[in-house]
Amino acid sequence: RRATKSKSVEVTSPAYLPPRELWTRRELACFDGSDGDDGPILLAADGRVFNVAPARRLYGPGGEYHLLVAGGDATRYLARNSVEPESEESARRPLNVAERAALGAWLFSFSQKYDEVGRVARPEEEVVLGRREAYLDTLEALSSDMERERL
Repeated sequence: RRATKSKSVEVTSPAYLPPRELWTRRELACFDGSDGDDGPILLAADGRVFNVAPARRLYGPGGEYHLLVAGGDATRYLARNSVEPESEESARRPLNVAERAALGAWLFSFSQKYDEVGRVARPEEEVVLGRREAYLDTLEALSSDMERERL
């Protein structure tokens, strides 16, 4: 992964997002392209997170794939080569060989076109990240309180 060089988004662009190790599902949802015409758009597939902002016309608001995949996990849509929602029963079954192959082709294509900016946190990692975020919020609040008392 490249922290300072980008293959698809200029580092000085508002759409640029530096890579990091983990993204929570809640964080992904914040990058669905609905915040403006030039910010990042994240899409997760098979645990990998890509910034697909260069294809805003497809993944941004009003784009063909926006409501289904931008700001979320597109794994099963890509594997099935379909933008149609799947049934709950179908969503519970593992991907078959053909679907895994289709997903692999999509991942290869994404890795050639878009910046990979991290991976999706597993549920147990999301718990740890949530605790860390709460801890940091508490520290920030305490620091603010101490600063106010000093003034």
